[in-house]
Amino acid sequence: MSTTGKAGIPVHNVSRTEMMAELQAEIAEYEQRYEMPSERMAALIEWGEMQETAEVLKWCFAYRALASLKERTQTDGSH
Repeated sequence: MSTTGKAGIPVHNVSRTEMMAELQAEIAEYEQRYEMPSERMAALIEWGEMQETAEVLKWCFAYRALASLKERTQTDGSH
């Protein structure tokens, strides 16, 4: 459902489950493209062994956002 937020900016409301599914699909595309799991990508960035391109940073953001949503879902029981 779309609504209009502050300053007339359109806001699209999605459930946590929908957001998690979208992030998982995005992450799967990156993992296939780079032929590595997200856990390895995150470690390589942390160790300074992977170049932080705009695309890699988007992947990293999606990976961390999904992890955060999963953690919050487990602690508060939300869907």
